[in-house]
Amino acid sequence: MKFKAVLLALAAAFSAGNALALTTAIFPTGPDDSIHIGDSFKSKLASTTDLFTFTITEAAYINGSLSATALGNLQYDFTSVFLDGPGSHDFSYVITGPLTKEHVDITDSLLVPGAYTLRVLGKTLGTKGGSWGGDLNLVAAVPEPETYALLAGGLAGLAFVSRRRR
Repeated sequence: MKFKAVLLALAAAFSAGNALALTTAIFPTGPDDSIHIGDSFKSKLASTTDLFTFTITEAAYINGSLSATALGNLQYDFTSVFLDGPGSHDFSYVITGPLTKEHVDITDSLLVPGAYTLRVLGKTLGTKGGSWGGDLNLVAAVPEPETYALLAGGLAGLAFVSRRRR
């Protein structure tokens, strides 16, 4: 019975020792900013969690991509990429190899002002670890020219109706 308890404790310690975590605050984060993020790991067969926090002060679109290594003894696979904050965003994977998740596209998602945390979870599969990296772009949310054309047309229509009543 004591042997089972020791074996269970060793298994728990081994699994806890294989979890790697990183928390980083990203500055500055105004509209039209570009941020490069990433991480590398030397541990093999480890689960990883990277947290990147940032705050935006005005509405902006976020886009970009993240790519993982897949070179012989260095391999990393994403298991989840999620943006926590006002309105949640779960980004999809693009599978580039058999049963691996090596690329994540972050498509134009509108972010309202507030604090955000980008969670990147994954695992190293290579015998020498793995790494990932990518760029995030924040683009100011400005109206399209068609919006201004509709506004001008509406104002012109109101002016026409107002003049006609006189």
